[in-house]
Amino acid sequence: MSAPGTPAEALLAKISPDILKSFNTIPVYGSLGFVIHFVEGEVARLEFSGSIQKKIGNRGTR
Repeated sequence: MSAPGTPAEALLAKISPDILKSFNTIPVYGSLGFVIHFVEGEVARLEFSGSIQKKIGNRGTR
């Protein structure tokens, strides 16, 4: 595989393994998010968040 040619490609190459790992635990209902923190133009930290949701029945069935 050749080296990334653009800054965006280099960034994705660097963070892709960690992002792909996070998709190993996808919730049935919910969300998964991530934030990339930069310091002086370099990736300093990845922050992952997730939530699990459950639908509650309508008032007539509670």
